[in-house]
Amino acid sequence: MKKFLAAFLCAAMAISLSACGEDAEIPNDDKESSVSDSQNTGGNSTDGSGNSESSKPEESSKDPNSSANEPSANEEDFQYEDYEGGVKIVGYLGSSENVIIPETIKGSPVVKIDDGAFEKSVVKNVTIPKGVTEIGDFAFNGCKSLESAVVPDSVIYIGEGAFFDCWGLKSTNIPSGVTEIKQYTYYWCKSLESITVPDSITYIAPSAFEGSMIKSVNIPSGVTEISEKAFMNCTALESIAIPDTLTAIGSSAFYGCTSLTRFTVPDGVTSIGILAFSNCTSLENVIIPDSVTKIDEGAFTKSENIQVTYKGKIYSYAEIDDLHAAVNGS
Repeated sequence: MKKFLAAFLCAAMAISLSACGEDAEIPNDDKESSVSDSQNTGGNSTDGSGNSESSKPEESSKDPNSSANEPSANEEDFQYEDYEGGVKIVGYLGSSENVIIPETIKGSPVVKIDDGAFEKSVVKNVTIPKGVTEIGDFAFNGCKSLESAVVPDSVIYIGEGAFFDCWGLKSTNIPSGVTEIKQYTYYWCKSLESITVPDSITYIAPSAFEGSMIKSVNIPSGVTEISEKAFMNCTALESIAIPDTLTAIGSSAFYGCTSLTRFTVPDGVTSIGILAFSNCTSLENVIIPDSVTKIDEGAFTKSENIQVTYKGKIYSYAEIDDLHAAVNGS
């Protein structure tokens, strides 16, 4: 009897252990099935809707900054307000460095970039759409990464300080409908080496190009005055074409233009302001016409290599006081 019970218990334990072994293999069976399915579908798995999920591992390998390099023209990236039959951009909410401003938002045309709209943003390249007529004061103030700004022909007004302190700005344009270059428009644009001033310009305001790196500039015939500090500390400026319509050169107009070597004041100019050509360390030859009747004190201070020709006589730097006396009549 005891032998029978022992045999029965051994048989029962064997059956139990066999069942446990089968349960332990279930996860392995599932893994093998999953691998087999993956091999049969080329490595792609699907969700319940049949959509492939194979892109998930790839997303984790993407550059987290890639979205910043993709051009942005999404309406949601811009704050805007109603303005004169359209809308004006009042703020930029996006993260993209390359911005293409849309021509319309919610069906309304974009007609203005408002004051300070992109101030100190990360934008690197911006394209302003046709239809915009105004760029407000300090619109791109402090955008130090901004390298390129494409301005459409529809723009007729570029506000004061529009590109103020845009250190990286290398390329931009002034449309032919603009008539004035406002104060501080391109102030301290340290990478701006060239720009075309259209014939439509009649006024260049104080400090318009101060601190920029333009190498040459042609002033159109409609301009009558080079305002104070207009080209101050433009240390790369080598040549400037001045029209006969000019009547005055303002205070510190070319102060610190250390690459300028010669300058001919056109007939018609009557006055040269204080410090107008001060600290122009490479300036060697200046020709002053008979029309000039006033040269303010210090006009040539620290420009020690200078020679000034006036009424046929050449004055060295040491003789500048004599020049003042000859011109000012004292």
